[in-house]
Amino acid sequence: MRNGKLELALCDFFDHTSMEHHFERMAKKGWALDRMGIFWHYHWIEPKTLHYAVSYFPGGGFYEPPTEGEMTFAEYCEEAGWELAAEYGVIKIFCNEREHPVPLETQADLQVQNIHLATQKMRISYGVIGVIAWLIGIWFLLSLAVNFTRQFSNAAGCFLGICGLSLGIYAAYYFIAYYIWYRKAERNASEDQMFTPTKGNRWVMLLTILVIPLAAYVFYLAAEQSIRNISLLSLAAWGIVYYIQDCLRNQLRNKRVRKGINRALNFAVAFVIFEAVFVGGKYLFSGEVAVSNHGFQWESSEKMIPLSSDDLSDGQGRSASNDIRQWNTSGNLFLSQLTAQETSDGLQQGEGAFYLQYVVTKVRAGVLYDPSRDSMRNTYRGEQPWQESRGWELPDGTVEYACETTIQRTDGTVNRYLICMSDRILKIDLSFVPDDQQRETIVRILGEI
Repeated sequence: MRNGKLELALCDFFDHTSMEHHFERMAKKGWALDRMGIFWHYHWIEPKTLHYAVSYFPGGGFYEPPTEGEMTFAEYCEEAGWELAAEYGVIKIFCNEREHPVPLETQADLQVQNIHLATQKMRISYGVIGVIAWLIGIWFLLSLAVNFTRQFSNAAGCFLGICGLSLGIYAAYYFIAYYIWYRKAERNASEDQMFTPTKGNRWVMLLTILVIPLAAYVFYLAAEQSIRNISLLSLAAWGIVYYIQDCLRNQLRNKRVRKGINRALNFAVAFVIFEAVFVGGKYLFSGEVAVSNHGFQWESSEKMIPLSSDDLSDGQGRSASNDIRQWNTSGNLFLSQLTAQETSDGLQQGEGAFYLQYVVTKVRAGVLYDPSRDSMRNTYRGEQPWQESRGWELPDGTVEYACETTIQRTDGTVNRYLICMSDRILKIDLSFVPDDQQRETIVRILGEI
């Protein structure tokens, strides 16, 4: 049988009532709390009835050594049968085996005041995190509105946006829940010294928190192998640092080591561990060569991009010595996007300026096809309204619809085409009007990558 158990802390910082009831239920199952933080840690006991009480000390902290007031209060509680089970910053958790223990809190107004003062720093932290999270979330939503395909195919951007919205929603929920309780508790305590139980919502917190690892998992699957390795190393390093820091911080605090020294040692330990993990990971994966094009595959060659001027000219009449070719990809499990560009001034051979730029949006989820197409029509609209272009209709029916427009560049007019296929949408900019053979080449190459 296991001697220990870890459990994710799914209670709001001020929600002492839910914590007390939860710890009492765990004791009846044979688990007694002995350490708390982001996770609650339990050790095995014979199942029995234990009473728990949560107290708040405004002057306490994570690194500060126990004050005389805290130690005096702990001694008083011990005489009454209340033993200190765990602590986390300003929170002290006491347990009592007596059948009818003396209440730990006897003054409702003092309890409300202590909770309000002790959680002030936490509320400030939640407020700062909430503002930043909402700014990220709003930026994400606006980015989707401006260019849906580009933003949605950006796995890192989606991850940040989802995290921002999730944390913003949770921060807003925390403040609403807290101040509803605080106003009611303050009124009840001042009028008739009545204690007001706190009421959290574990399901709201759980659903909000689960969104982040799910988004992280989607990002992980879509990322390049190197990014996956970094993500795994970061997670491993964080877990190691959290566990060691938790133990070290409490030991130094109990030995009454000064706050500054305690904090400095913890930061030093964190730095050493992260450095060791990442340096070790660098050597571990040094021989690994892995490339991911987010679902796009094409033959590697000197041209570097799947479709270039070489394909459109059959190698005749053009020199690539002055060409500039660039490409990048982004994507996730639902949508991928490739952007490539080739430009040349053609001066060395007396040729005219050449310009080729295209965006390939590959849609893996059918429900996203129409929004992606509409987004590309709006994002890439030119000087003239889109006009249907029948020249792209091929005998095999791979092209379902095509339209065209023009845009003006400093070096001349560019012809822009939007081509809709069954699983992808192509946007192509050309400095010339393609003939039938060139259209077939474009559709064939970009339709197969």
